[in-house]
Amino acid sequence: MGWAYHDAARFPDLQERRHHTPSITEVYRSYGITDYHRQRTTVFTRIATEHEAGMLMLRPGQSVLVVQKIDADLDRNPIGFSEAVWAGDRVQFTFETDQPTVMTTENASHV
Repeated sequence: MGWAYHDAARFPDLQERRHHTPSITEVYRSYGITDYHRQRTTVFTRIATEHEAGMLMLRPGQSVLVVQKIDADLDRNPIGFSEAVWAGDRVQFTFETDQPTVMTTENASHV
């Protein structure tokens, strides 16, 4: 379950476009935003609300995993925020980056 927010002045008919185009990337393109990036992703847990527990078939007091994201245009202006709530014991996320990993080694004799 989740929700999203976009600037109504900048995207006046976004909900209508989103209804006809399931890809948010394509919707952004329809407004002239040819590229964007994820400015921030925040992941945390908390106790489910009563509504969330019912929707996700959780017992009262169970935790949910919350994923919040902010997308920004290439000028770093935020263009969208969304939050998704997941049953934490039923989901796994893997985050990868296209940046090379730098590995270093430490000589144990110098410790």
